[in-house]
Amino acid sequence: MKIWVIGRNYPTPKNKMCGSFEYEQAQILAKNGHDVCYIVCPFHPLYKVKKWGAVDWQEGDMHIYAYSQLYFPQRLNIYWDSFKKPIWERLLRRVEEEQGAPDVIHLHYPTMISVPESILAFKEKGAKIVATEHWTSVLTGQITEHAKSQLKKYVEGVDHFICVGQPLRESVIRLTETNKKIEVVPNVVPDTFNCEREAHEGFNFISVGRLVKVKQFDKLIDAFAKAFSGMGDVSLTIVGGGSQYRKLQKMIKLLGLQEQVVLTGAQKRNEVAKLMCRADALVSYSKLETFGVPVVEGWYCGLPAIATTAIGFAEYWNNALGELIPFDSESQLIQSMKKVKDSNTSYFRDEIQQYAKQCFSETAVYNKLICLYNK
Repeated sequence: MKIWVIGRNYPTPKNKMCGSFEYEQAQILAKNGHDVCYIVCPFHPLYKVKKWGAVDWQEGDMHIYAYSQLYFPQRLNIYWDSFKKPIWERLLRRVEEEQGAPDVIHLHYPTMISVPESILAFKEKGAKIVATEHWTSVLTGQITEHAKSQLKKYVEGVDHFICVGQPLRESVIRLTETNKKIEVVPNVVPDTFNCEREAHEGFNFISVGRLVKVKQFDKLIDAFAKAFSGMGDVSLTIVGGGSQYRKLQKMIKLLGLQEQVVLTGAQKRNEVAKLMCRADALVSYSKLETFGVPVVEGWYCGLPAIATTAIGFAEYWNNALGELIPFDSESQLIQSMKKVKDSNTSYFRDEIQQYAKQCFSETAVYNKLICLYNK
């Protein structure tokens, strides 16, 4: 099957690994013998894929096509679809001329990244169009009328519209007032996270995500200080980059936690996996999540998790996997962290890992996607 996967960007540490979920899904499809092109067309004032303009290369089993366009109006809520549309069409026409027409186009973050008419036109050529929405702004409903219009066009125009979690699905239905069936397919955990746990001293909590306010890393650090300050055998590793990095650094210093709390900055996915395999439990105290990828990645490494009810896959949760708490209760966060540390040996890590593989592995998600592609 010839499949085009269209993502937000090609992930690199410079762009905070933007596009990693889409890219990983493309890799899985290629790994299973499909002819896959990964296509990105980022419009951005700073970040480019290798160079401004068009670039393509072979990477493993798939071909990458990118067109990076210097662009700033969208940050001012100005939408120049008439400018973006011909760029998208030139890029897609080039891919079609060099690689042949696709059987399936799978577009991610549709509301955010493209002009619907440019993609939906391929239905007339016999391609099946599938879209997966991940965007937090769609979950909260805080999107512009322009974005809402794009979302409606995709929901009504594609063959299958997917959301990564049930709350996001409900939000899409509210925003578009659609009667079409919206599927739920979770994000995949790549086999990179199927690694052996490494021996280490003490007890290490790990938390992963963008360092932005909604993730509440400042509250996590404050709770950790109240629970474990001065306990040298207990540590917290925070993985991610973002606007709160310097603020969190200052906070760690002010609380005297330099020996216990480490900020690693943004890391490649294989490095995140290695760090998780050196941890004992994962914490996600986020206020808002469309899915909650770090939680299932932690499970994949056999880690019990402390997560908030904001995760997008609460239907998968059971008490053997960790502690589910409100996102606005520091006392319950402290209590849960102490409980998980003190009852560390009571968690069956092999069972946690097997459960994650059953629900979120490359094989599990691939089978769901292929079923939709063939409908």
